[in-house]
Amino acid sequence: MASSRSCLTVAAACLWAATTLTTSACTAPVPTARSGADYDRKAAHTAEEVRSAVETARVALRADGDGRVFSRTLDVLVTEAEGDAGGAAKTFLAIDPKGPHADDTRHELASLLGDATATLADVRIAVRRGDAEELHSATTVLAKIADALEAFIEDVG
Repeated sequence: MASSRSCLTVAAACLWAATTLTTSACTAPVPTARSGADYDRKAAHTAEEVRSAVETARVALRADGDGRVFSRTLDVLVTEAEGDAGGAAKTFLAIDPKGPHADDTRHELASLLGDATATLADVRIAVRRGDAEELHSATTVLAKIADALEAFIEDVG
């Protein structure tokens, strides 16, 4: 009887340890900003990451328009650009703003991030549908988003 209790105790301890390790491994740390200036730096960095993803999609669409890229390659490029932009946006939006100025910064950047990620999703869908007209118009929209992100970076950075 004593040995079955010790086996149960060991089994319970192993179950607790496995649950604790699994739970802690599945949670990602939430980024923080220590000051308003730090928040602005993170906002500018996020805008740069998303602008890079938007520019990647623009270059890929231009190459497609010139017949210099395979459709599968185009699909991979815009899908990865969408994922990169979405990841950067998600990470930044998880950071709590540090005051009224940071609230304004967050609202402005959140709007730009939403425009960028929605447009990149539309581009991905158009690529997969082979919608050349939509892809042509998306190039102009992506250029405007890239310009707006650049202006944001200059204002905040």
